[in-house]
Amino acid sequence: MPRLSTRFLNLFYPWRVREAMAPETARAFQDQCRTRLRYDGRLMQGVIFACDLLWWPFDYLVFWNFQWRVQALVWPRIAIGITALVYLLLAKLRVVDKAPFASLVIVALLQALAAGFGPGSLGGPETPYLHALYIVVFASVPFPFTPRQRILFNGVVTVGLIGGYLAVNRGYIHSPHMAWAVSFFTLSNFLSLSFGHGKFILDRDNFVQAQKLTEQAQLLESRVAERTVELRDLLDGVETARERERRRISRELHDELGQELSALRYSLQFTRVRYDREPSAIAANLQDLEELLRRTAQTTRNLVTELRPRVLDDLGLEAAVEWLVKRVESRSDLKCTLTSDGDLSGLDERASITAFRVIQEALTNVVRHAQATVAHVNLAAGDSTLTITVEDDGVGLHGESGPRSQPSTGVGLLGMRERVHALSGTFQVGDGKDGKGVRIECRLPLAPPPSLRHPARSS
Repeated sequence: MPRLSTRFLNLFYPWRVREAMAPETARAFQDQCRTRLRYDGRLMQGVIFACDLLWWPFDYLVFWNFQWRVQALVWPRIAIGITALVYLLLAKLRVVDKAPFASLVIVALLQALAAGFGPGSLGGPETPYLHALYIVVFASVPFPFTPRQRILFNGVVTVGLIGGYLAVNRGYIHSPHMAWAVSFFTLSNFLSLSFGHGKFILDRDNFVQAQKLTEQAQLLESRVAERTVELRDLLDGVETARERERRRISRELHDELGQELSALRYSLQFTRVRYDREPSAIAANLQDLEELLRRTAQTTRNLVTELRPRVLDDLGLEAAVEWLVKRVESRSDLKCTLTSDGDLSGLDERASITAFRVIQEALTNVVRHAQATVAHVNLAAGDSTLTITVEDDGVGLHGESGPRSQPSTGVGLLGMRERVHALSGTFQVGDGKDGKGVRIECRLPLAPPPSLRHPARSS
């Protein structure tokens, strides 16, 4: 048989909230209830003490024609005020903190006896003074009591009120009006227990929700911190890559284009000297100049292509990726294949640039780190999504040589992911077929969201 408090709890308390209470959350809620009980107890006794003093002069206005009734209420008021003051003093000394519920029950019993004694001194159950006691049992509603504590508290208060009332004259119990009074006390207790436990349910539910919100806020903060670290690493990697690219272009300009321009200048000077001596003998010099100009134009074209392939703007993504695949094959031992499916002609410019850079970075990682022999690129255009897959047969993400886990590669993957997420796409990295190599798959919308539809900057 379940306990009375458990059955009472099952009757009123939602199953979802009770099941959502983890043990540590339940302990935290119990600690909060004990803290609130100490605070609410001091607050309640302070209110009782203040009302007891402030309402005393009104007795002379209410019973101005019956001074003996004022005298009958003096001692109950003194008893209530003293018990409230003693409780506040003990709470100030933190004696109550050791057993807040027991202390509150004791002082409530003493005050209930005094409160019941006052109306009993004014008359029997046939007089209206007894009915003022019904409201006393509602004093438990604000307290964060468990069902067992609430039933015990209300029972003690009810027994104290009736006991104090009958202590004046035991003959009151034989009055025919006493049965009505007991029935009203029963109804008042039922309403008090229902309202009080309903408030307890709401408090507990709010505490659970607050705990969940706190956990979610902490989780969100940790994710924001992680993302901040990642973005800092990405920014550092981007700046490093930018400086590396500037250094490479500077070296190319100095070593290739600079030397060829210097050679062209010296050839022109030598041709001018020969022309002054023998104009008919400069044919060979003109041929050298033509070859230098051709090499200079090719070097300039290569540099421009490295920065941004013209084929991407002129012929579209599929042709640009085909050019990139052939270029990777010509510059490495990697066998690289390309397949495509669907219509890629209507692809948005920014999506095309993002797709090309993702494939370029992925193939660069394969060549540098994967130790692979074969790489495959697939482009599949659906109704609204472009799916890009790059797969190799290399050492995988955690190969024996371990270069895939180095920071540079991690920044490369992070950069690809950020590019894709910037267009509201998805980016996934995993193992290839049969656990060999790496498979990179990203999905891009063929047309970006309206908020992203602005002219793409040079990539």
